Amino acid sequence: MARFGIDIWMTTLAIAEGYKVCQSYLGAKIHDAKDPGSDLGPMFAQVVSSVYGLMADYHDLWKGLKGSN
Repeated sequence: MARFGIDIWMTTLAIAEGYKVCQSYLGAKIHDAKDPGSDLGPMFAQVVSSVYGLMADYHDLWKGLKGSN
């Protein structure tokens, strides 16, 4: 079960599908007390997996871009 990567997935999907993106204050995000280093490996793998999956899903969109806007 994936626990990480939702932020990059949701943002990329919204941009790639042409939805409006904005910022909103939702309050503090409370995390469970734990050793922050214990999840770094799975976190990295899941976030990178999300990024590469999105790059594959939207490769036609990305390859047409030149420079940054």
